[in-house]
Amino acid sequence: MTGPLDEVLALEAAGLFLSAHDRAIAALSDGEDDDRLRHRAVLALARGGATRPALTLFHRFKLAGHADPDIAALEGRLLKD
Repeated sequence: MTGPLDEVLALEAAGLFLSAHDRAIAALSDGEDDDRLRHRAVLALARGGATRPALTLFHRFKLAGHADPDIAALEGRLLKD
């Protein structure tokens, strides 16, 4: 059985970044409380070419300064892009 994060990662692997974003957002809306899903939602949006909305979502999710360095580093990538 796969969970929402696995589904998001599979969509990303297939190059379906906006679908991955939508799946992550749907899982979060359904009550999932997972910063890894939040991170993937932002990253998928950025990979889909929507850098500015991704940065806005990053801040809305309050991921800046996150304990996980991969999550926290996403802000720098978004600002660079």
